[in-house]
Parts: sequence; C-alpha cells; structure tokens
Amino acid sequence: MRKSIITLVLVLSLAVVMSGCVTNHNTIGSGPHSGNKEVHYQWYALWGLIYLDTEKDGGQLAGTTNCRITNQYTPIDCIINFFTMAVTIQRRSIIIEK
Repeated sequence: MRKSIITLVLVLSLAVVMSGCVTNHNTIGSGPHSGNKEVHYQWYALWGLIYLDTEKDGGQLAGTTNCRITNQYTPIDCIINFFTMAVTIQRRSIIIEK
C-alpha cells in the first residue's frame, strides 16, 4: 500500500514539473486588454499526427488582433495523457486572453 502511494505521488509530481517544459506564450498585436480568458482543448491521436477535434490554431480561435495565446500541457493534461497514452490519444490546452 505504501509503495503505491509513493508511486502515485511521484507520478503526480512529475506531471506538475514536466507540464512547465512545454508552455509557449504568443502575444498578438498589443496583447490582452479586457482580461477575458477562454480555454480550449485540442485532442490528438497517434502522438499528434491526427486531430480529433477542430483543426484551428490559437489565432483562429481568438478571432481578434490583440490577445495572448498560451499553448501548454497543464498538469491535468499530463494526468489525462498518462492514462490515454496507451491508445495514443493526447490532450493539449490553449488559453486565450483577450
């Protein structure tokens, strides 16, 4: 029982630490002004070769010329991907600040 708890804590810690390694911030125009935030999720199969959702990127989802787009694997994405990786499905978060 104790080994399984230690293993779970290590996996969750790794998910939190590794999620910061693949974050990408892009500022379009003069950046966000209103403080509105939208979160979108993209699902992929075969390690990113096939889109399972919309094929829009963050710029198309934003629909504006002044915003900040953050593409990242959040800790929740890492946990979901840990369980779905066996069937080659991954999730990525796109955060748009307008």
